[in-house]
Amino acid sequence: MSNQAYFLSLRGSPALSQFRLDKLYASVKSSAPSIKHVYAEFVHFSFSQAELNQPEQDTLSQILTYGPTGQTESPTGALFLVIPRIGTISPWASRATDIAKNCGLKTLLRLERGVAYYVTTKDNQPLSTSEKATLISAIHDRMTETVVASLQDAEKLYHHADPKPLSTVDLLQGGKVA
Repeated sequence: MSNQAYFLSLRGSPALSQFRLDKLYASVKSSAPSIKHVYAEFVHFSFSQAELNQPEQDTLSQILTYGPTGQTESPTGALFLVIPRIGTISPWASRATDIAKNCGLKTLLRLERGVAYYVTTKDNQPLSTSEKATLISAIHDRMTETVVASLQDAEKLYHHADPKPLSTVDLLQGGKVA
């Protein structure tokens, strides 16, 4: 199998209810007063052995249409994309990939999901470094997630490397030096 994976990103439904958005805004407004509006939506990432044809993309789109429907917005402002930590596979990805393969998407290697936060400011100026830090700490769990600045950065989620050759260390003969 080739190490190359074909990457596709697909917009999803809104990720947070208005209640949760209000709660997020309340938690950051004192440290990030220039934030005017936050919109969050799911983004799905597909990695496959071959480019998905239109019927396969339609099937994938149907699989990834789930949950309550909310008011979808046209994304504007600075993007803060929360994805699983690079080098890990989320439990969501394991199940979603299995479901997609069972629906006939045989070339699919992995599906993953992130949350795209779009932030606009009151004066249309970029957030300050401290405001960014406040927002980032409020929107992700640093133990299990990473925040990146573009959708293309999510390609790093699927990294396939050839295993390194096995090596052994003789602790009985070499001791601490080994």
